[in-house]
Amino acid sequence: MIEELYEVPHFMRRHRKSLFGPHVDALAESLAAQGYAANTVRGVLSGARAFGDWLSKRGYAVSDVDELLAERFVQLPRHSATRRKALRSSADHVLRFLREHGAIAALPPPMPAPEIALEFREWMREHRGVRASTFDVYLPIVCELLASVRGDVEHLTAGRLRGFVVERAGRHGHKRASTVVTATRVFVRFLVASGRCDDTLVAAVPTVATWKETDVPRHLAPADVERVIASCDTTTATGLRDRAVLLLLARLGLRAGDVAALTLGAFDWKEGRLLVAGKSRREDWLPLPQDGGDAVLAYLQKARPRVRSEVVFFTERAPVVPISRWVVSTIVGRAIRRAGVASPSHGAHVLRHSAAVRMLRAGSSLGEIGALLRHASIETTFHYAKVDRDLLLDLAAPWPAPPIEPGPVIDTRSIAMPWLGVA
Repeated sequence: MIEELYEVPHFMRRHRKSLFGPHVDALAESLAAQGYAANTVRGVLSGARAFGDWLSKRGYAVSDVDELLAERFVQLPRHSATRRKALRSSADHVLRFLREHGAIAALPPPMPAPEIALEFREWMREHRGVRASTFDVYLPIVCELLASVRGDVEHLTAGRLRGFVVERAGRHGHKRASTVVTATRVFVRFLVASGRCDDTLVAAVPTVATWKETDVPRHLAPADVERVIASCDTTTATGLRDRAVLLLLARLGLRAGDVAALTLGAFDWKEGRLLVAGKSRREDWLPLPQDGGDAVLAYLQKARPRVRSEVVFFTERAPVVPISRWVVSTIVGRAIRRAGVASPSHGAHVLRHSAAVRMLRAGSSLGEIGALLRHASIETTFHYAKVDRDLLLDLAAPWPAPPIEPGPVIDTRSIAMPWLGVA
C-alpha cells in the first residue's frame, strides 16, 4: 500500500523498519478506506514512525503502547504546539488501529451511569423534550452530585446542595457555572417529581449572579453579513456547504444545532418552506428564502457525499460524518476571519442576532421577530429592542436639568495672575 504513497524507496524502508513497521501497510489501507487524502495518510505514517522510534529507544514493544505513553511522547519539550497537534492525531490513529486489530489491550469499559441518572435522562426526554446532547452536558455534573452523597439522594440537604454548586461552579467562568446551576436544579426537580426529596430543596440551589438587559445583542451590519457569505469559494465542495450553512443561519436566524440536525425530509421544495425542530421538541415551518434554497440544492447536487443518510450536511474531510453544532460555529468563525470582518463574536449565534436586528430595523414587529426565531416568550425578543437607538431616543424622557442659581459677581481684576504677567 505505501508504495502508492512514496516514490522514494528510502521513506518506505524507514517506515517498515520502525516499531510499527509490520502494521504500516494495513494502517495506510485503513486510513485510505476511510476517505483520508494521500497527504493526510503520509502525515499520520510520519508521526507514527517518530512515535515508534521514540518507543524503541526506551525499550518498549508494540504491546506496551497506551494513552499514557502517547501523551508523554506528544508533550516532549522539543515539540512545538503545531507539531504536538499533528503527533497527537497520529498517535490516536495508531492506538485505534492497534486496538481494532487486537495488537494492544482494549480500553476498559467506561463506568456505567447510575440507574437514577438513566431514569433522569428518560424523564428529561419525555417531560422536558431535552435533546441527547443537552443531557450529555448535564450527566457529568449529575454524576458528581451523586458521588458527593455516595449515590444516596436521601442524604441531600440544602447545605450540601449549596456547597456542591459553589465548589463545582467555581471551577468555571460565568456561562459554564450557569450550566452547573441549571443541571443541578433540573435534577433536584426530577427528584421532587419522582418523590425522592422535598420540594423545598429546589429553592436551596443557588443562582449565578447576573444582571439582565445590561448588554446589547452582538450582531453584524447587513453589509458585513453579506461579505461573510460571499467569502465562500463555491468552486469547492467545502465552499458550497459553508455557503448553504451561512445562508440558513443569516436569513432564518437558525441556531447551530438546528442546522446540524436538518434532514432531507425537512425541506418542502414545492411549498418553499423548511421544517425546523427546535428546543423542547417544538417544530415550526419557516419560509425558505430563494438564495438559501438555491445554495442547499447546489450543495446536495454537487458536493454532498454519497452516503445513505437523511442528514443534510456532512464533514468534507475524513472520516465523513454528519456535522455537529460545533462544526457549524467553526464554519461561521472561519468565514468571518476570511472576510476580514470585525465581529463581536465568531460563533453561529452572531448571525442569529444579526438576522433579528436586520428585521427590527426593516420595520418588523417584535412579534414577527419572535415568530421567526421561535422564541417561547416575547420577553426574550424584547432584548433586541435595545439596538434600535433612534426608537429608544424617541421613547426616552428628557433628563431634567437642575436650576442654575446666579452666583456672586467676581471682579477678576483683583485676582493676582502672575502666569499672565498680572500682579
